[in-house]
Amino acid sequence: MLTNRNYSGFSGNSCLFHHRAIQYWDNNYRTIMPADGKAIYLKGWPLRGEMPASREEVEQGVAYYQRHNLALVYGPACPVVTIDIDSKEHAVDLETLTVEALGATPLVSIGNYPKRKLLYRKAPGFNYPTKRFQPWMEVFSSKGQTILEGIHPSTSKPYTWVSQSPADTPVSELPQVTTRQLNILEEAFYGWLREKNIVEVEKPGVNGLRNFHHTSWKSDELTAMRAERSFCNTPQEFRACVIRHLKKMRPGTRHQIMTVTVNAMVNRGWGDEHIMSVLGKYYIQKFGDDRSLRTNKVVKAITSARRRRGLRCQTQCS
Repeated sequence: MLTNRNYSGFSGNSCLFHHRAIQYWDNNYRTIMPADGKAIYLKGWPLRGEMPASREEVEQGVAYYQRHNLALVYGPACPVVTIDIDSKEHAVDLETLTVEALGATPLVSIGNYPKRKLLYRKAPGFNYPTKRFQPWMEVFSSKGQTILEGIHPSTSKPYTWVSQSPADTPVSELPQVTTRQLNILEEAFYGWLREKNIVEVEKPGVNGLRNFHHTSWKSDELTAMRAERSFCNTPQEFRACVIRHLKKMRPGTRHQIMTVTVNAMVNRGWGDEHIMSVLGKYYIQKFGDDRSLRTNKVVKAITSARRRRGLRCQTQCS
């Protein structure tokens, strides 16, 4: 088990896309894409999870993408399941739960220690969708992408492997995981939350899990924010309320809070410049705007909110 006592910060090796892409492809990790930082900017990249790259495509990418990280895209064509542990405080506990449910894997990736990723192989008949249990961990299987090689944008250090890496470990050598095993991991995770008193679940078992999905801390928090905004009678009250909510953003919740807050601003009649001035300070500047990533997210949120509002107006008018 990886702990602070035996992690040097640079165990294993990691390289950029053009250093390892061919080795990945040869070992059957073929849904790979070049990424800038933690994001893939190539249009239509999620389709890579449905159609693996050809050897020719990878060779062309190796020649062109000299300074990019290497990302694995998940989907039906990707044979890999990744458990991405995103909690620094509880990383060791969550890795223990994962290994108890799924078994040990030779592929453990480190980006921003003590966060870590554990890679497994899908068993025949596998049917477990990508799920996000933020801010603790995520299971990547049916969609999404993770970075496995390159430079971490937050630490400016290489992504590393504790021992083996996909460059020297064929997919066939990874331990298989079944849908049932992941369901067991999910149930163990909820039990761990109850034991730690991190979040309150109504009761153990299937009913308790179902209730957790619909009444998680995140849903409760967003519902409370919505209610608080609805009681604002003046523009000044609403603006102050919005700023309070934006200040609560943190990794794991910031995107959802930003999205629902932008929607509320649009419904209150705020103009684009007014929205951008507030989000610029409390979202874009606060969390960084590498290659305008967060600016683009705000623009998309505004566009989506205005489209939904327009559709509601058309429905009401008709």
